[in-house]
Amino acid sequence: MLFRNTFGPSAIEDIIARAEAEDNKLPISVFLDELLDRQDIIAEVNSEEKRLLAFLCRSSVMEALVDMCVAENSTPSGDSDLDSKRKFKFPFVASEILASENGRISDTIVRSRGLVVKLLGFFELKDPETVDSLRASYVTKITSALLRCKNIETLHHLVHNKSFIPSLLVHVAEESVADLVLRILDSADTGRFFSSEVGQPRKESVDLLVGGNVLSELAKMFVKSVESTEQGECFRQNTLMNTSKLVLNLSLRVLQLKRVLMEIPSELNVFEKPEEVLGVMIDAGIKDYASQGNGRSVALMASLDVAAELLTTEANRVEHEASLGSSSINSVLAMVSRMSRQKIFGTEGNESETNGDMTVMKNRSALESTALFEQCLRKRIEELVKILTEDRSQNSFSNSCDKVADPFGITKFRIAEFVLACIKNGNRETTAVLLEQKIPEVFLQIFFSREWNSIVLNTVTTAIIYSFEAGSTEVRKAWLSAGIIPKIMRAWFESEEVTGRKKRPGHMGHVVLLCTALEKLFLELGEENEGLVDKKDRDRFLQFCEEHVAVEIERQNFRYSGQDERESEGDMPPVNTF
Repeated sequence: MLFRNTFGPSAIEDIIARAEAEDNKLPISVFLDELLDRQDIIAEVNSEEKRLLAFLCRSSVMEALVDMCVAENSTPSGDSDLDSKRKFKFPFVASEILASENGRISDTIVRSRGLVVKLLGFFELKDPETVDSLRASYVTKITSALLRCKNIETLHHLVHNKSFIPSLLVHVAEESVADLVLRILDSADTGRFFSSEVGQPRKESVDLLVGGNVLSELAKMFVKSVESTEQGECFRQNTLMNTSKLVLNLSLRVLQLKRVLMEIPSELNVFEKPEEVLGVMIDAGIKDYASQGNGRSVALMASLDVAAELLTTEANRVEHEASLGSSSINSVLAMVSRMSRQKIFGTEGNESETNGDMTVMKNRSALESTALFEQCLRKRIEELVKILTEDRSQNSFSNSCDKVADPFGITKFRIAEFVLACIKNGNRETTAVLLEQKIPEVFLQIFFSREWNSIVLNTVTTAIIYSFEAGSTEVRKAWLSAGIIPKIMRAWFESEEVTGRKKRPGHMGHVVLLCTALEKLFLELGEENEGLVDKKDRDRFLQFCEEHVAVEIERQNFRYSGQDERESEGDMPPVNTF
């Protein structure tokens, strides 16, 4: 134990002895400042020394510690070093003591209504833009610790505090506050921070969030921040990001209730009432995009991130099977990297990923049906596609290489990712809407005009490969009818040094991936190709792959292995064309 040594009382013991000897003749802050300035104070608390804990658990000391965490000491001492410590060091150390999960300290807090009211009263400030972020983190840290080690007692205080959830949501611009909302659903006495692990929360925890109608209130706050002209830009963006993240994380957490045999309340089920939550958020994002005029909208990006994640999350799957969408492009990359042409299109691949129509992912059972959720999304697809295809040449800019006449922008990229999520997990109605909006034509236009945008190329390539591997016959026909074969061949020949300028190497690498995936489909389907593409076009494409793509793949494999079969003959190594 660190409290004593063989040479006499420790410095901390000496401070406590002096405080007891003075018997309230001096302000408690005099001794408390000395204690909090000690580097070993936290270690002493964790060692559970009875005399130190007895001093800290005095009502006057506990009240002083809580005061340090919720409000700044504005009384100058005349000592700049001491004032600085009172502003930063002492409140932090005080919060560490109160959040130490020591049984005696935690008991003292939860058994004192006055201390709990003072602690939670921090969230009842009127203006959320003026909240002290540092002290907000202290209060949420202490409250989270109490929820872990004194779950029942803490929930008792929260349930009887009708203003707790509303005042908490007002300050959701603070990330620590948003995290505290999630901590409410942690299982009792969990001894861990919030994680994706399944743990059964108490019914009081669920009822607390249901009573606060949290999802609907978060959506309203999101819309309010979008429409507000009075909020500061930083506060506005923090509110938009944290409300959307909280909607997502809370929805993912609530999905786990079914895994522990608890019903999901409709008030917390975004899949049951998507229009009330996600619908209004996406609508607000679309309006925000139109009003910004610079091709960027934090609101639209945040809402689409939530939609895409909820549509594709494995948390809503009954069985955690291998996802075709996440592995398809990697499997094609693995095939391209093989040296033998026979191995690329042989039978060594994972046939479980290529059986039948390959609709495994779409047919897997879900904990919650996404039918209403997708219906909500389908209503917005047309507006989103308009944004994806609009000309933003007025936002052109110059970089170190050239002038970017029509920048794609991060908002359009988020829309492309959202469309990819719909392609991967959308039902037949959603797929039909995507085809109606000519998504294959839109994505191919993006692919062959944005050769310098590798992130966008990867998203579009993944969408195309997934459509060929796991899509229906109708979806495959749509991509082929959009002219993917002639566009691939034209891009390939344009990359050769005929005009003195080559396409970006990374772009041609994605073209190789498309060629490989399409050739694999044709070879696997065999006679079934008749309904997909004209036989002459198919044969011409297969010949193109054999004469050009296969040769280039072989060249790249030799080059990456540090060998080249023609180097031994005295010839120059082959030119890397992509």
